[in-house]
Amino acid sequence: MNGNSFLIKSWCLTIAAATYGFAVNRVDWRLTAIGMLAVHGFWLLDTSYLQQERLFRLLYDHVRLNTRAVPRFSMTTTRYQDREVARYQRVFWSLTLTLFYGMLLAVGLVVFTLTIIFQP
Repeated sequence: MNGNSFLIKSWCLTIAAATYGFAVNRVDWRLTAIGMLAVHGFWLLDTSYLQQERLFRLLYDHVRLNTRAVPRFSMTTTRYQDREVARYQRVFWSLTLTLFYGMLLAVGLVVFTLTIIFQP
């Protein structure tokens, strides 16, 4: 799961930099909007991976503490989805994701504003 999260972040950074760079070069706010939409999509995708990772950690802890409560070789995480630490909204607004994707969206907002102001 960590590898997937790293790949998502690297692709997001690459796409955001490319679209923001083209937007500044062409002075086109629509390219910036596409870049910001892509950042938001990657943020949602990374949130789902981080949520799954947290659910599997809860399952691991449950098995580690009480081996008879979980059937052998079970990877079902449905019983842990109500836990606060694994809720989608909490994972979405976690510090690491908010800092990374929030910064990319903030840069996009600056580029968006500048391309509207300086549009020919």
